[in-house]
Amino acid sequence: MHWRGKRHGVSERTSTLQVMNTISDGSNDHDRSRYEYYNTSNVECFNRHVFAFAVLICSLLSLYVLESKFSIISSSPHEEIMQRYDRYKRTTSEANEKMMSQLSLNVDGEKRVKKALIPLFELQKKGKELNAPILTRWLGKGVNQFMSITTDTRKLESWRKEIEHRKDNERVTQWYNLRSRTKDFKDKKSTEGEAGILYHSFEDKNEEKLREETWDIKEDQPPLLNSEVDFDAPTKLSGNFSTVVREPTIGTHNPYSDAIFAFAEGYDLRIYLGLVGSLKSTNFSGDLVLSISALDRLQPGVEKYLRSRNDKGDINLVVYSIPWVCYDGKGNVSKGTNEGIHKCKLDGMYGVRQEKGTMKELPDPRKARPVATARYELYWAWSLHYNEDKWMLLIDSRDTFFQTDPFKNIERRHTEDKESSTIIKEGILYFFSENSEINTIGGSSFNRNWLVTAYGLDTVSSHFSSPILCSGTTMGERIAIESYLRAMVAQFDETQCMVKGCDQGFHNYLYHSKLLQRTKGVGKIVIYEQGKGIINNLGLLRTKPLRDWGVFDVESGKVLNWNGSLSAVVHQFDRDDELNKYVKEERKIFEKEWEKNIQMNATE
Repeated sequence: MHWRGKRHGVSERTSTLQVMNTISDGSNDHDRSRYEYYNTSNVECFNRHVFAFAVLICSLLSLYVLESKFSIISSSPHEEIMQRYDRYKRTTSEANEKMMSQLSLNVDGEKRVKKALIPLFELQKKGKELNAPILTRWLGKGVNQFMSITTDTRKLESWRKEIEHRKDNERVTQWYNLRSRTKDFKDKKSTEGEAGILYHSFEDKNEEKLREETWDIKEDQPPLLNSEVDFDAPTKLSGNFSTVVREPTIGTHNPYSDAIFAFAEGYDLRIYLGLVGSLKSTNFSGDLVLSISALDRLQPGVEKYLRSRNDKGDINLVVYSIPWVCYDGKGNVSKGTNEGIHKCKLDGMYGVRQEKGTMKELPDPRKARPVATARYELYWAWSLHYNEDKWMLLIDSRDTFFQTDPFKNIERRHTEDKESSTIIKEGILYFFSENSEINTIGGSSFNRNWLVTAYGLDTVSSHFSSPILCSGTTMGERIAIESYLRAMVAQFDETQCMVKGCDQGFHNYLYHSKLLQRTKGVGKIVIYEQGKGIINNLGLLRTKPLRDWGVFDVESGKVLNWNGSLSAVVHQFDRDDELNKYVKEERKIFEKEWEKNIQMNATE
């Protein structure tokens, strides 16, 4: 027999013989009373064990009697009972297989922690990162298990806050599980008699305890509704020490300028002529960053034109030639993206620094996916080149042209607040909607299906009456755009939606679910209705000619907002025959100007 005690969380174990020896060494009354106390305690303990054993025997006998009566009443033969038993009986191997197929969060979490710490272990064997802060508990995807000792103070503090958020979230999950269990129990109250009494007792006791342990919880309201969300950098899947290694093919970024990002994969020369030529006519002097096909797959004249535009001294053209590895529907390697239908990988985007200082390119850590989805990783990498208060415009390239400088009248501010001298940590985003009077998310089979495919009907059905936000037109300060792009990449990682167009589903879900409003780095989101902002989305107006809508001046060739002002950026112009024809004529003019410049340069 042993005596157990606990002191400061550490269990102690002492044999009864040692206790008795200690008692016998004493000769005073105090020692004698200690002996009497231990002797009495042992007797009481023995009596309790005997009583418990008797109760157990009685319970077993009762079960045996009930089983016998049931067998008599049902008149089930012994063979039938054994067949029922054999039907549910498993061999040892079957039982092990069944057990291993079920998720055990604690065990799996411990395995994930160990796996995530292996890179740190390897570094520490080489004498590096010996004092790196470590998270020894699995809190889910999206939080690092350790941080490098070279991490700056702001990132380290953000990491620690994220850990605290995750811990709080676990407690909230426990609260929700309790709510769901008690709700299910309550629903059965009318058919199970005394179950209602059990329900009230269970809910009152446990929920009150959770309230005391966390904070005041309102009825059916998630306690973390207003907590900050910080999405991982897209490099995270390639490892904690990976970084962007893809460099521009043409030009260099100017961190002190505004920038326009466009995905321009697989197009012929006229698309680039229209995009670059119309932007040049607005006197925009910032960066235009384009993603194009691999150089050996470009359409005739494209590379020559882009290189000739790089030294004009107006638009700073930055071009990335991306060698996509794409696959057709059968999984065979294809020669191109097939207008975004084929799924592609982006190898060599990220890399790690080797011991000798050289960079090693890494394979794409994500599955092959539509380039319309993968482009947000490119945009994110490009955004890192700019100061936090500079403005970015993410725009579709094929069906867009510019009428005025899109950054001319935006809300400017500096990263350094002159009054408080503190760094502004949250930025502004501009979203642009389609015409909500003509259609909404639920009324558009495409937009509805993109959301349902990615998130499920139950999750998104409440958004069906909301306006359609166009993912091909987004503006914002760099600090907010970078956070938004992290969130967009994270949506693919979470949903694995492989349908072309799911990026628009991600875009709408982030806003309408209010997830983006809680994202770190995003302080304000402005929604512009169609025809009332910097960018005019014309797609839903195709039910009749734009001139009949009163937004296209045929004589001047200008697209107008509803109040008669000039639309700075026109998107989806090709849905209207007259406007599309006008833009094609403008492209021909840009082409003649370029050819004229080539001839002039050749004669010099």
